[in-house]
Amino acid sequence: MKEYDEIKARISRGWNTWNTRSVLSHVHLPEGVAFNLGIKEYKTGDHLSESLIGRQGENDEHIHPFPRTYDGKYTRLNLNWHGVEVKVESGTDGDDLYILVTPLSKHR
Repeated sequence: MKEYDEIKARISRGWNTWNTRSVLSHVHLPEGVAFNLGIKEYKTGDHLSESLIGRQGENDEHIHPFPRTYDGKYTRLNLNWHGVEVKVESGTDGDDLYILVTPLSKHR
């Protein structure tokens, strides 16, 4: 069990998408500080605060995940929700987190 605990302590560090409630949440461990991305659709006033892969409802977000690194040094996904389409990429350099959100649709 000691070896397992050592491995867990070694890999549970830095920025990654550790939050299982949202793929748009980036958490820094071991501190537990989180940066949560959200989307607001201004036409209806709706907002999306948590996003998950595989939701099937008519009004749910649709996530297309892309290959990523296991340690969170790079992540990418495309999100489509209420006609808003964005590409979300994240990268890390040490304890620095960089997130790039690129619009893929012209929302009216």
